[in-house]
Parts: sequence; structure tokens; C-alpha cells
Amino acid sequence: MNEKYIIFGAGITGLGAINYFIKEQIIAVIDNSPLKIGTLFHGIRVISFHEYLEKYRDIKIIVSIHSKNYFDVKKQLESNGVYDYFTSPPVIYGFDTPERLAERLLPDTSPKIVFYDTNPISIRMYEWLKGNSDKNCYFIKALKEMKQSVYEDRYPFIKLSDLSKNDTVVVTTNEVEEHIRERLNSFFGGKIYDVYKKTEPTHPELVQYRNKYQGQRCFVIGNGPSLRAEDLDTIEKNGDVSFAVNKIYRIFEKTKWRPTYYTCIDVADMDMSVERLKELVRSPVFLADYYYANVKYDTEINYFCMINRIFEDSGLIFSDDITMGVASGKTVTYAALQLACYMGFSEIYLLGVDFTWGENGTDTHFCKDYEDEKGRELQRTVAILDNDEIYEAYCTAKKYAQQHGIKIYNATRGGRLEVFERVEFDTLFEEKETE
Repeated sequence: MNEKYIIFGAGITGLGAINYFIKEQIIAVIDNSPLKIGTLFHGIRVISFHEYLEKYRDIKIIVSIHSKNYFDVKKQLESNGVYDYFTSPPVIYGFDTPERLAERLLPDTSPKIVFYDTNPISIRMYEWLKGNSDKNCYFIKALKEMKQSVYEDRYPFIKLSDLSKNDTVVVTTNEVEEHIRERLNSFFGGKIYDVYKKTEPTHPELVQYRNKYQGQRCFVIGNGPSLRAEDLDTIEKNGDVSFAVNKIYRIFEKTKWRPTYYTCIDVADMDMSVERLKELVRSPVFLADYYYANVKYDTEINYFCMINRIFEDSGLIFSDDITMGVASGKTVTYAALQLACYMGFSEIYLLGVDFTWGENGTDTHFCKDYEDEKGRELQRTVAILDNDEIYEAYCTAKKYAQQHGIKIYNATRGGRLEVFERVEFDTLFEEKETE
């Protein structure tokens, strides 16, 4: 069935939702910014919340906004009597498609597979299973749906009392609704398949990198304005392992150095095809696993799943098993640090990580043409939103390193990142120069 939806949020997170879900099903995008209302957002009309209430109230909203604004929007919706909305999963940081999630249910032998809540993910999972298996699939209403669901005349529903311990309940409600999981566990003793809870490795093939460089040192290269081509030449000459990110290839014409590993968590930070990227970096590439929307699948790429637990009260996590996923810290450097720790490095040196991203609208990368004007404006906007979370991510990385006997040093020339102990880059090679 071709359900229709409205996205709340005309930003990068909203774009991720548009790519993840079926664009033809999105009839409008809501935004609270007067500058965006009335414009087109990737070909879709942007409307005000007031217009939604007047004309589209019966259409389910998919909330896909920056985490800092989430609870304000939640209050805005519910104070106006809008409870039938869906909080989008963190699709721009990697989340399996509904079809892939449904495929994992094929070995399930339960008499009934029952989807908790009717939302864009559960409906697509249901439709995939109905088209590819003979399983008995049903829905149960979400706990917050007090009145009759508008979907009850379109899909088969059963009552909670009709569930048996032999059935499987599929939970597709976003992790922010943690109290729902607690209530389901309290009165349902059967199997619960929670699409947000990973119990098996997403990419088991990455185990080949575990402790590959046990006890060695490496460099994690940022793209800040302090980065020098001659420092990269020094790393190349010394034979050190290095991790590089995003548009590092803009410096390649000035150095013979090439990174040992390359990673990127947002394809918006690459301005070329994956094929061309592989030719340039000439090293293993790690990409966040959201290629279904943005990047054609490539068997030569090391894909990992991004874990974005932005609603957890316990704060950020630092993944110690990249086969399960890599945690988001709102900066690709955080992902590179997790890769380095998983590979067993005991000394990690940051270089070119200035932590001045978006500051005062000045050039914040090693070359002036790193971003166009639109990209620089995005930097300034995102920096305002994310700098605190990025700082917290670095603190989390430091804590993890201390607990696991790993040393992370900041060898950046200048900059404002003071989380890690400072070292002079040139002193790291003095011993070899005197040999």
C-alpha cells in the first residue's frame, strides 16, 4: 500500500529520511523556519506546522530533526493534539532498510509475527514479508493510540490479549520510547525482535582488523587549517600507519603520503564517486553503511554501521567492536579513533585536529577551496549545534582509552582541542633521525 507521510525537518537529517523512505510517499516537509516555509526542499514543498494542522492532520508525521530540537518539536506536536507521529531512526548515520530488517525474520517459526505500532518501517516490513513469505503477520496498536487507528481498516490488527508466548512481537518504535519497551517486557513473555537492538554483528567480516596492530602507534589525521603537507611526508617517510578522513585528497597534490586507511561517515563530505576515491587514496576505505540511499554497494569497501544513540541518558558510547557498529560522535574523527582502538594501537596521535570547525566563519580546513560557500555556511550552522557534542565525544574517547591502557595524544600544531595531552609533532621522530 502506498502510504503518504510528511517529514518534520527541512535539514540534513530530514534529507536523510527522504532518502531512506520512499520519496514519492512524502507529500510535504514541515519546518518552523520562516525562511524555509514556501520553498522547495529537494523538490518537496515546505509547509508551516499551522498549514499541516489545517490541511494534513490525518497524515502521519515522520520527525527527523537534530537531537537538540527533538523534545521541543515533540512538545509542539503533542500540545496540539498530534500523537500519531513517528520518530525517524538515525538514517543518516546508517540504519538497515525495512526490507533487510524483515528478511531477518524469515527463519522465525512463530505462529504469528506481530508488529507493534503502524509506522513507515513496520508497514514496509509487513508488506515485504507478505510478498516474500507465507507468515501470519498482524499489527497491534501503539500504547499511545487511545482511539481507533486509521490503519485498522487497511491492515489486520489483533489485541494484546490475543498474543501467546509462542508469538514474536516486532518493535519498530524509535529508541527514544524506552518506556514502551519496558511495558512490553512486563506483560509479554514471548520473543521480542527490536530492530534497534543489535545482538549479532552487522559486519562480521571486519573482525579481520581486530588487534591487527597490537601495541603499535598510529596517526589520526584531521583536515584542520594547521595540517601541513610536509608533516604528512614525515609520517610517510617514517612508515607510520595513518587514518585520514573526508576530503583529505585535496592535499594529495602536495605530498607523496597516502593514508593507510580512509574513512567517511557522511557522503556529503565526499565530492566524488567511490570508484574515483579508491583510485586516489590507494588504501582500504571504511564507509558508514547507508549506501542503500546514497552510495552504490561496493564489495571492496569496508562498511560499518553507525550507532547513533542521541537520546540515551547515559551519554555517548565508544564502540569496542566495529563488527557491531561504530558510535556517532558528530565528527568523523571519533569514528577513526574507534577504528584505531579496535585495530589494537596503543598510541594514537591526532594531527590537524584543530577543533575550530565553523569558528567565526573563517577558513577551517587546510585549503581555502575545501568547501564552497554553501558548505561553509553549513559548517557554521552545524558547528553551533554540534560543538558541545563533539567535545563530549573526545572526552568519551579519552575515558575509553584510559580504561583500556591506550594513550591518545594531540600532536596538532595549535588549535583549541585540549582534551588530550599535548605533544610536539617534531619530537615524535627525533629518535629515528639520530639513529
